[in-house]
Amino acid sequence: MSEAFQKLSQKLRSLFKVADRQAKVSVATRPLLVRSSEPLPDSPRKSSKAEELRREADPQLSSRKNLVSDRNITEPGESTSGRLPDFSGSWYSSETHAIDPFLGAMGVSWAARKLVAAMPIRNEIRTDIDLKTGMPLLRIRVATPATATTFNCPTDGTPYQYKRMDDGKLETSRSYWEGQRLITTQMVDPTRAVRSERYFDDQGRMVVKNTVCPSECHSMLRIFSKSVSQRKASL
Repeated sequence: MSEAFQKLSQKLRSLFKVADRQAKVSVATRPLLVRSSEPLPDSPRKSSKAEELRREADPQLSSRKNLVSDRNITEPGESTSGRLPDFSGSWYSSETHAIDPFLGAMGVSWAARKLVAAMPIRNEIRTDIDLKTGMPLLRIRVATPATATTFNCPTDGTPYQYKRMDDGKLETSRSYWEGQRLITTQMVDPTRAVRSERYFDDQGRMVVKNTVCPSECHSMLRIFSKSVSQRKASL
């Protein structure tokens, strides 16, 4: 009985040693998991059949990668190096600087200047992507308590028209990017040209700088902040 027990014990020890060696080999060859602060690259997304057909129909699209049709490449309020900022959202004018000399250079009367300076302005902006150019296409609604106007703003330098809020006349403008700033130029009349710069400041506010140059240049700033509901939604 004792001899049989010893043989059984030796057999069990042999089995335990084999199992232990196999476990060590498994641990040594197992891929090491390392926590990293760097995000893992996104797995490639398969193109849908509709996307493939659309790219085949438009040769311009086949040469562009990661092209989207409904949103810009950044979240609203962001400005990432190497990417274009997205001005989408509901904005209200929170600060105005040097508006009186600017409006004076535009030929606006003193009474009208005081009225415009005190008038709140809202910007409702939606950003899409122009599938023909791959550039952001802004749909902008500018509203005051008295009136409003809506227009599409291509950002590839293509001329476009919009209706002036004061007298309803059509004006032709061009918009294009200079780094992280959206530049818009227009001729108000044969003697006055206006240049507008739209960009984000370091607080995430949208700044619109307008400069008019008749005989000398005058600039004004409007600073826009997000609506309270949008700020709460982003928290």
